[in-house]
Amino acid sequence: RFADDLLRPAFHGMPAAACTNECHGMAYSNGRYHLFFQKNANGPYMTRLHWGHISSENLYDWREERIAIAPGESYDIKGCWSGCVFTDPVITSGRPAAIYTAVDYARAVIASAAPADDDLIGWNKQSVIINGRPSGLSDDFRDPYFFRDGDNAYIIVGSSKGGVGTTTLHRYNASTGVWSNDGTTFFSGASSGQSGSFWEMPNITPMDGGKWLFTVTPIGTTTGVHTLYWTGSVNTDGTFSPDYATPRQVELISRDGYGMLSPTVFNHDGKTIALGIVPDKLSGADNAGLGWAHTYSLPREWTVDADGNLWQRPYDGLKAMRSTTAAYSATGNSVSGTLELAPVSGRRIELLGRFDLGTSAVGFNLFKNANGCASISYNPSTGQLTVDASTLRRKVNDSGVYNGVYSCSLPERLGAGQQLLLNVFADGSILDIFVNNRWATS
Repeated sequence: RFADDLLRPAFHGMPAAACTNECHGMAYSNGRYHLFFQKNANGPYMTRLHWGHISSENLYDWREERIAIAPGESYDIKGCWSGCVFTDPVITSGRPAAIYTAVDYARAVIASAAPADDDLIGWNKQSVIINGRPSGLSDDFRDPYFFRDGDNAYIIVGSSKGGVGTTTLHRYNASTGVWSNDGTTFFSGASSGQSGSFWEMPNITPMDGGKWLFTVTPIGTTTGVHTLYWTGSVNTDGTFSPDYATPRQVELISRDGYGMLSPTVFNHDGKTIALGIVPDKLSGADNAGLGWAHTYSLPREWTVDADGNLWQRPYDGLKAMRSTTAAYSATGNSVSGTLELAPVSGRRIELLGRFDLGTSAVGFNLFKNANGCASISYNPSTGQLTVDASTLRRKVNDSGVYNGVYSCSLPERLGAGQQLLLNVFADGSILDIFVNNRWATS
């Protein structure tokens, strides 16, 4: 159906057609990665959401499995919204399980489900485990995430308190099998302008060195929707203490819902792997015409340094995508103007450039046609990284926000005499950009 679609990605996770939204849980079983996500099978739009399911051996060659969880019970008749997949030695006996936001026509509760087999294809709903929001919070209560710290197991859920984003904390009682719901706060934002008025998709992940990484996608900041993070520690009572008050931004270039959002973070084989939704921000008519909406970023490897900074690099397994039939490789070039990279061409390209910086802008041009090209460049004189697609004939999805020119200052300015490593993956209409194996944006 989409064989001639120049815009549709080939190596990014997404369903076979129709709409996708946040991915909300990854598991590894029987030699395959399993990613679950919000899906509407009826068309490229958001309503009465199900849990979709895609799987892969390598995180770039994906196939869609049948729907995992569908509305049907009295408590989830309006939709099975986001949650997470987790394994736990006590609660799930080491097997994957799911918790999700179940919505009827009045309120949200947190429900559970378990797989019927090790292929994680069939799922059975179990029960409601948190029966609605605790008092004192907004009615919007969703996106549960499970974590364990030593002997203690917890669930955090996104919400709003006093007009500022927050997360509730629910403790597991191993003797009764019951989750608390007393209104305890795991962590809250300082202000709506900085941290948003509601928190979507909270995630807390143990990192090397004893740090915990907390990520959240807030709604209603002064720059709209983008994903934020803090590092810190989990206290003995299960609450979170950040290392710094002001949150940091996951994406180099992101505001108003552009960029990678709501990352799923998965620890596997000694790596912390993250990927999230990249909304295409098209109109409903454009999505209907395409027959699909949105995609996921390529997987990234995440680490945290001693100062609590998030470092991001391409997942190492992506090297297996590289072709030997159409490749360009050279070292020691002194470039003035442009250098052709023939025979490399097309819509599915990896570009990896190591630049010894002078004072002029460096980078890549791609998708060249009679009208122009897209460019990805860094200017040492200004410290600006810029993606410029404004001369391309395209489906305009950013009118009044970016208008085809995406730009930012690098968190640390790189000047003449320093080195820039620019790794770009182009796949249909999406770019995943990594700078010095430290910063990233999709």
